[in-house]
This record gives sequence, structure tokens and C-alpha cells, in this order.
Amino acid sequence: MSTPLLGLPLTPVEASTLRYLTEGYTVAEIARRQGTRAATVHSRAARARRKLGAGSNDHAVQLYAQQQAATSRQAAEQAPLENTVSDPTPLDHADSMIEKAWGRPIAELEKASVRQPVEDPLLRTAMHTRSHLVVVSNAAAVHQERLHALTRPGHVPAFYDLDRITQSASALRTAYAESNTALQAISHVIDARELALKAEGGPDAARVRAATARTSQAPRPLGLPADQPAPPATAASARPVANRL
Repeated sequence: MSTPLLGLPLTPVEASTLRYLTEGYTVAEIARRQGTRAATVHSRAARARRKLGAGSNDHAVQLYAQQQAATSRQAAEQAPLENTVSDPTPLDHADSMIEKAWGRPIAELEKASVRQPVEDPLLRTAMHTRSHLVVVSNAAAVHQERLHALTRPGHVPAFYDLDRITQSASALRTAYAESNTALQAISHVIDARELALKAEGGPDAARVRAATARTSQAPRPLGLPADQPAPPATAASARPVANRL
């Protein structure tokens, strides 16, 4: 009889396996990145889903991010008052940039980014990168808390804690690097959106031309595309019929 896994915490390698799968990496690619076999990758993903009670990898990543966010909030509530105020995180910066670019709250943008068919590919790209940033930020918070616990004032780490300190510090450094990379990727997406909106022939410009054509009073020749205005009437066509006879 197998041991129940529901409720057990994910290991860092299980969390990274889920994240790689949701980002579109193949099992073979993940195996090469983790230095293991494809069967091990399948096993890690299955264990992670069972621990979280998820039916899919995407759902498992969502649940894991929620768990880590709840853990971070609980730790912040229990921390001393002087530790409750912290500098903005990369996730805070990302949310601020996305909300400013699209002019809507993150909660609304999350719903808009999953609609089918895709209404705004750049929004979906930004929000997908943000979901990766959420997972990385939560992982960084976990490693920070572990390091604080292992190196707290008055505590002398045991010899077996030294490896944990080294591993957590290395994982935290990697998480910081991934967070900065994700933040830069979101910034590039927003820059691309702004350029597309300003450029001649961008999506907004096309909509304006189409709206102008639809509201035009001039007759439209057959076969003229809907997003092009009708040509102006010529002097000959505007002349009264009697004068032309």
C-alpha cells in the first residue's frame, strides 16, 4: 500500500519539474536540464500532482504558487514589526508595469489572458511570464526563510546544516537571477506593445481606419476591403447629369 502524499510539501526539484512542464519543455529536455532520466521526470511530476491534489501540471503549479503565497503571508504576519516592511519585489514591479501598460488590475488581466480565441497575444505572453515569476518569487521566499532560520542570531548551525545553508544560498541566487530575467522579459513585451501601438499600421491604427471607413457617407465600390475608406468622388462624377449631356 502506497504512502498518502496529499498535503506533503513539494521538494525544490518537484516544483522545478512542474514549472518546466508548464513552460513547454519536453520531458527529454527537462531530463537533460536536471541530469536524470525521462522516467524520473514523469515520476517527479506525478508525485507533485499527488501531493497537491491536482489533476494536471498547470493546476499543480497554480496550487503550489497559492500555497507558497499563503506561507509567505503567514510568515510576514508572525514576523516582528520592523521586518514587516520590505522593498518591492520583482513581482511587485512586474504587476505595476503590466497594470500601467494595460490600464487594468492584474485580476482582470489574468482572466482576459486565458480567453479563447486569443484577443491580445502580448498580454498572454506577459501574464505567462508573470506566472513563472510568481513561482520563482515564492521559491525565493522559501529559501530566504530557511537561510534566516539557519543563520539567525544566537544559533550555531550543526555540521549537517552547512550543506543546507550552501544549497539554499545557491538556490536563492538562482531564483534571483530567474526573477530578474522574467522581469526583463515582461519589460520587453511591454516595450514591443508600445511600439506596435505607435507604429504606422499598428493594430490600433488599423481599427481607426476601419471605423472611419464604416462611418463614411461616400459610396463604396464593390470588392473594396472593409478596412479601407472609399475613394473621394471625382469632379466628373459630382457634376450634374444635365451638364454632361
